[in-house]
Amino acid sequence: MANFTQKTNPVTGISEWVGKTEVDDCFQEIARSAFADMLHDSERNEMFCQALKKAIDKFHQLGKEAIVLDIGTGTGFLAMAARRYGAERVYACEVFRPVAETAAKVIAQNNMEGQIELIRKRSTEIQIGEDMIERANILIAEVFDTELIGEGALWTFKHAKQHLLTSDAVVVPDSGTVYIQAVESEKLWSWNTLSAVNLSTMAIQPPPSISQCTGAASVHDLQVDQIPDNWFKLLTTETPAFRFDFRDTDKYEFKSSATLSMDCVRSGTCHAFIMWWVLNMDEDGDILLGTYPRWLHPVPSNSQWRDHWMQAIYYPKQAFDLVKGDEVKIAAHHDEYSLWFDVQSTTSVNTRPVCTCGYHMQWSRCRLHWLNDSTIQETYLTALKNVITKDSVCLVVSDGSLLSVMAAKLGAQQVYVVEKCDRSAKLLSNILKVNGCKDNVKIIVETDINNLKSSYFDNRKITVLLSEPYFHSSYLPWHNIHHWYVYSSLHRADLLHTDCTVLPVSASLKAVAVQMKDLHKIRAKVGMLDGLDIKPFDDILRQALQYADENVEPQPMWEYPSTALSVEHKLMRFKFTDPSIVTTEAESQGVINISRTGTCNGIVLWMDYHLDEKTILSTGLQKAVETAKDYVEDWVTSTKQGVYFYEVPLNVGPLGGDCVSQLKYNVKFNSEIGELQFKFSDDVHE
Repeated sequence: MANFTQKTNPVTGISEWVGKTEVDDCFQEIARSAFADMLHDSERNEMFCQALKKAIDKFHQLGKEAIVLDIGTGTGFLAMAARRYGAERVYACEVFRPVAETAAKVIAQNNMEGQIELIRKRSTEIQIGEDMIERANILIAEVFDTELIGEGALWTFKHAKQHLLTSDAVVVPDSGTVYIQAVESEKLWSWNTLSAVNLSTMAIQPPPSISQCTGAASVHDLQVDQIPDNWFKLLTTETPAFRFDFRDTDKYEFKSSATLSMDCVRSGTCHAFIMWWVLNMDEDGDILLGTYPRWLHPVPSNSQWRDHWMQAIYYPKQAFDLVKGDEVKIAAHHDEYSLWFDVQSTTSVNTRPVCTCGYHMQWSRCRLHWLNDSTIQETYLTALKNVITKDSVCLVVSDGSLLSVMAAKLGAQQVYVVEKCDRSAKLLSNILKVNGCKDNVKIIVETDINNLKSSYFDNRKITVLLSEPYFHSSYLPWHNIHHWYVYSSLHRADLLHTDCTVLPVSASLKAVAVQMKDLHKIRAKVGMLDGLDIKPFDDILRQALQYADENVEPQPMWEYPSTALSVEHKLMRFKFTDPSIVTTEAESQGVINISRTGTCNGIVLWMDYHLDEKTILSTGLQKAVETAKDYVEDWVTSTKQGVYFYEVPLNVGPLGGDCVSQLKYNVKFNSEIGELQFKFSDDVHE
C-alpha cells in the first residue's frame, strides 16, 4: 500500500500528492547510503579484518572456539571473513530487510550458506537461546559515522556487552578516541552564521539574534582534506576529547562533559574546531584506523579517501581570540549520539546547542555561505545599480534573499518581497529592520505564486522583477529556473509593467567531462573483495539507483578532486523573458569534444545565470576550466553542482583511435513537469 505525501515540484512550484511504498523507501535508503563507499574503503576493510583475525587466533591459541557476532553485517563481508579465518560459529545481525536479503545472497554466492547464522533484527532485540545458542566471545561491529557515536554505537556496545557476550570477549574495535584542534578560518565561519556583508557602496548588517545564536545543532561534515591551506590556520595542538572503551562499556556514560586544556601554538581568532577520531582495533593498540586530517595522518601518502566518514567541524557560540603560548580551556560535551565544543566560561552549559534565532532552521549551511560571499553579493549589486531608479517598483521572488535590502538602499520607490512562509517573512523583516529598510519594503506571504493579485502590490505594476534565483525547494542547479515560471505567472496575471526588467534575464546549462579521483566510488561496482564475491550487492545497488534516483545527483565538487577532460560546453539556454514556458518543449543535441586523455567517469553540470547582458553569475566554475591542470580548482563552494555518473567509465582522448574523442548528448526539457532529462553516450557506442 502506498502512503501519499504532499511534495512541491521545485521547478514548477506546483504541490503534488506523491505515493510512496515501502519498496520506494527501501530503494531510496540503499541509493543514498554509503555501502559502496565503505566497501571500496580498503584501509577500513584491512584494519577490521586484521583485528578480527587476531581475535580469532587468540582464542584458538587458548584452545577455545571462536564464536563471532557481527553487528550491522551489511553485505556479510566481515562475517564471511570470520569464517575464512577459522571461526567455529558466526552470527551476522542486520535489521534493514533489503540489505539482509542481499547479505543472504552474497553468503550463498560464496558457498557459506549454513555456515553463518543471519539474524534479521536489531542487535538489541537478539535473545540468547532463541536467535543465538550461546553468547559470542568476539564482537565485530562497524556502527560508526563521522561523529563516531551518531549511529548509536554507545548503546550497541553496552547492550552487547551486557546481554550477548562472554565475560572474556574481545571487541573489535576495542576503543575509540575523539580528537579536536582549534582553527582560525573566516571561510568556515561563513557556513555557520550570517556576518556583515561589506560591499563597495553599502554594508548589510545581520540581526543581533543570529550573531548571538549557538548555530545549527547538526554537525558540519566536510572533506577537510580538500580545504585549501589558505583557508585556515591551526591555532592549537591536537587534543583528545573523549575515549570510549567498547570492551569495558562501564567506563563510559551516555552523557558526559570534560574540560580540555589546549596549548596555543599561534595567535589568532578561533572560528571552529576540527574533529576526527581514531579506533584502536585491537586490545594492544597495534592496529589503528582513523579519520585523521591530512596534516596529522601517520603516513600521509597512505591517507584513505572516504565519504562515509569525514572529519567534522564544530563551531563555538562566538568566535574568540587566542594568544600563542597560552593554555585555553575548552568545554567538551557528548550525549548518546552527538558531540559539541565551546570555550570554557562561567555560563557554559552541557545541553546540546540548538538554534534560537530561527535562521539556522530556515537556511542551510550552503545558503549562509552564499549570502556571506561578498563577491557574489557584489555581483548582484553591480547588476542592480544598472536597473534600479527612484521610480522602480521591484518584486523580489527569491527565498531569504538580500536583494530586497540592496534594492531599498539603492533608492527604489517600492520593494515587494514574496516569501513562502511566515517564519521566513519574519526573519527577513528582522534583516530589513536592522538595515533601516522597512519603510519601503513590503513582505507578502504566499505559498502559490499563481495566487498573487494586483492588490498585493497596491495596484502598482512591477517594473523590476528580481531573483538570485534561489528557492528552498531546489536541490539541483536547474531547479532554480522556477524563476521563469514565476515570471510567466506574473505575466499572465498582467502584474508586470510592459517595460519590466527581469533579472536574471536568462540562464545557460553548462557541462564538463571529468575524471573523478574518488567520488565515482559511491556508485562503482565492488565485484570481488579480498577474494569474496560481492556481486549481488552490486545488483541491488544498481536497481536502487535506477529506481529511486534521478540520473544526476547534487554534489559539492570542490570537495571532490576531478580532472577536466573537456572545456566547458553549453548544453541549453533558457530565456526568462519568454512567457510561453507552459508550451515550451525544448531539446538540445550535440557533442562535447574531449581535449585530454583520461578515464571519463562522469559529467558535471551547472547553471550560469545571466543577470544582464554583461553580468554572469555561475553556480559551477568561478573561471574558465583549464584542462592542462591536474585538478579543477575553481568550483563554486557555496552551492552544489549536478553530477551524471557513467555506469561504465570511458577511455577518452582527443586523438580518437581506441579512445573516445567525443561525447554525444541529448537534453530534453519538459516544461509541463519542469524536468530535464539527460542522455550521454560516446561517439562509438549508442
